[in-house]
Amino acid sequence: MTNTSSKETSKLNFNLLAQEGGEKAKSIFELAMWLKALECFAVAERQSLFFGERNHLLLGNFREQVKVINEVLQRITQLAILLLGEERWNMSRFSQYIEDSIQRELIIKETYLTVEDEIDALFTCIAHMRVVTFDFINLKSISYLSFDSYGKIINRAINSQPALMSLKQNKFHPYYDKIYNKHISEVVKSITNSQLRQDVAKIFLILFRLLHYLEFVPSRQAKEGLLKRSLPIFSLFDYEAGNLYDFLKEKYLRKKPFSSSFSKLADNFIFSSKFELRKVFHVELTNIYNLYQEELIFTRIDNSQGILTNYLKQWIVQFAHQFKKDLKGEEIFSDFIARLEESLKLRKELWQLLRLADIFQKEKSYESYKVFFTFLRKFEKERMRCLMYRDWSDFKGFIQDFRMTHGLPNLLITASKFSNYLTILFQQVGRRSVLSAHPFETAEASGEGSGDDSLQY
Repeated sequence: MTNTSSKETSKLNFNLLAQEGGEKAKSIFELAMWLKALECFAVAERQSLFFGERNHLLLGNFREQVKVINEVLQRITQLAILLLGEERWNMSRFSQYIEDSIQRELIIKETYLTVEDEIDALFTCIAHMRVVTFDFINLKSISYLSFDSYGKIINRAINSQPALMSLKQNKFHPYYDKIYNKHISEVVKSITNSQLRQDVAKIFLILFRLLHYLEFVPSRQAKEGLLKRSLPIFSLFDYEAGNLYDFLKEKYLRKKPFSSSFSKLADNFIFSSKFELRKVFHVELTNIYNLYQEELIFTRIDNSQGILTNYLKQWIVQFAHQFKKDLKGEEIFSDFIARLEESLKLRKELWQLLRLADIFQKEKSYESYKVFFTFLRKFEKERMRCLMYRDWSDFKGFIQDFRMTHGLPNLLITASKFSNYLTILFQQVGRRSVLSAHPFETAEASGEGSGDDSLQY
């Protein structure tokens, strides 16, 4: 079989599988995602996303990153077996082979059934990568240069396989990139300028694809290894979002645009998107490799997923509003939270938090402090992400102060400072333009907290 026919056969295999739709199409999308995510993640320089500073990167131990790659390779193996079927691959014998590092000398061809050449080469490639990865994980420390070389070897091995390369092409596929929302289709069809219509369609396809990637971030029930396995997804997100920024800059910011209003929207999108990505990589995911508590890892990853999901949905709605003003976010996403509703909830909970801090200062009891601090921790997990990014560090700083403070008198001093800070923060949120037609009344938070309600904001 020639290389050309091998490539054509491999593409045909996956295209035919995708046409079956359902779980097969979803699995092909996931397989393509992991392959591209692995390529992004295995580049040593991109690890700076998770370290914050390049100096830390050069001095880092990359053993945890190799463990993440091992989890991704295992998932790639599972998906390949699922898609190709047990009749083409002896799953039990292969799984025993790749999981048992002692049997490395086993002749690989003895574990195969009779399959086409490209499938045979594919599983041989994956098996060899897993063996090398097992040995790497057993090292106590892996340097930046070693990881960089390792990543290049992994990517070169993947790129040598036509069956895998066909999935890494950045073209949209009708079977798993199609947007089924009728309102989005109507928006695109309503654009009269053909070039703008094509560009907007591409933007929607990319944004929905990024949103789809985030659906593969594991839930709370996942173990540490599976939680960290999602880190390559964030690397891929950053990479493909960067490609979208470059596309918009080239078409609508560097050249004379044929739609000035759309150019302004694109410019605002790029600016705010980079801001949201900073929240993720410079706050939530920084130094996540040094964490081993599953609950803490989940909180960081879940926050990151929430930040990116919310901003994607908000911007999909804003791009749609550019061409259909009366379109509502709920018509695109059933769980869409409009900025007004989000701001109303934020303002209400800030008020409740301020009242609980006041109650603690009046009652001067550990019981009232416990109620206050429990609500504060709940606010941090669920609502803090709605604050401006610049307020995050100050807010987290106060939480850390409460954790480090001992004794009721010292806690009261910290609470007094925090109340002053909350008062200013509450006023800033109240000045948001989206709340201009919704003046705050303490009745909004009736039943939450108690004490003197004479303060007016």
